Amino acid sequence: MLLPEDLPDAWAVMGYIDMLVAPHTHCDADAIEASAQATRAIAQSIDDRRACTHLTDLYPGAQKYLRAMRKHRETIVIVLSRWNDMTWRERFSWRIKRLLWREQVMPAETGPSLDSAVKSRKTRSGKPAH
Repeated sequence: MLLPEDLPDAWAVMGYIDMLVAPHTHCDADAIEASAQATRAIAQSIDDRRACTHLTDLYPGAQKYLRAMRKHRETIVIVLSRWNDMTWRERFSWRIKRLLWREQVMPAETGPSLDSAVKSRKTRSGKPAH
């Protein structure tokens, strides 16, 4: 562990150590890890969308390929009934991806808690919720 050289006293050192230990002592590590995985999945979706936007700016023909790829992915997830095996966090991440790509949500992808969570996110982001 690296500590700043200009610490005023031993109490500051104890404070740093407490801050490092507290999350592991007082938090549900499994819940944190699951949350971190969901957050990483959403961040990856945003980054993927950004990269695809740059790709289509450079190569307009790539848009057709990307749409076909997304449609194929939709078929795999929805039609092959993988949706029912997904956790709520995976479903939420999927819905975020659909929003980023401006894709229509299929009836199988809806549900009160998911619809509410997505609507809540859209409202907080400053975009109107439908």
